[in-house]
Amino acid sequence: MRVISKFYDYYDNTGYYSEYPVYLRKTAEYTIGKAPFLDKKWNDYIASINSGVFRFPVSKYPVYMYVVGCCGKLYFIYNVVDTDVNYKPIAYNDINKVLDVAYGGNKRAIDDVKYNSRTFRCSYSFFVDSSSQNILELFDNRFGNRDLTDLFIKVGSPIFIIPIGKQNSIFTVNPVLIDYGFQHIVDPYTMHQEIEMYLGNVLVSDKDTPEFDDVLKRDMHGMDKWSFKKQRKDK
Repeated sequence: MRVISKFYDYYDNTGYYSEYPVYLRKTAEYTIGKAPFLDKKWNDYIASINSGVFRFPVSKYPVYMYVVGCCGKLYFIYNVVDTDVNYKPIAYNDINKVLDVAYGGNKRAIDDVKYNSRTFRCSYSFFVDSSSQNILELFDNRFGNRDLTDLFIKVGSPIFIIPIGKQNSIFTVNPVLIDYGFQHIVDPYTMHQEIEMYLGNVLVSDKDTPEFDDVLKRDMHGMDKWSFKKQRKDK
């Protein structure tokens, strides 16, 4: 796979290099429910994911929720931001791990949140009225058990991300996954392979090579705007 991009992501340089398929990885952001390349059905589908009410009690580290679209599948993740280490994000899909990290392993605080906090129970109201069911199973039942091929084809990319909670209403195509700690969910080698296969088998373009501007061509070769200019020297 040949990746053409202005940014580095965690799965780059992990597989065998080949000229095809070509992944033109350019980040773009759209208001949720108003993506111009999606019809009403898919805009409403993405808006329904975003519309969930997510609340998390005050904890040592901030916690957010996202849905990552990756190669025809949806991944429901909790994002814990480690404010002690340069705001480094870590992604989890296990609520018990999230609580352990978010509360620094404080068992009393964790038990208080799990069994006594109305706020924590409200975080499940996006799916059902009761918090007793597995949230990942509930998510799969509501959103995951359907063929998303048409959605990915219309998006034109193997990767996108949807935030949960109306406080963030931006739908991002080709996000920087390492910024969300997604390497903790899918390892780099598997990620590279899945993208390569999805591009080659599903997101097949009529064009052999995508179009890209001269600036992107320059950046691909490790050059900058001064590469072909003679810089002035002070006398």
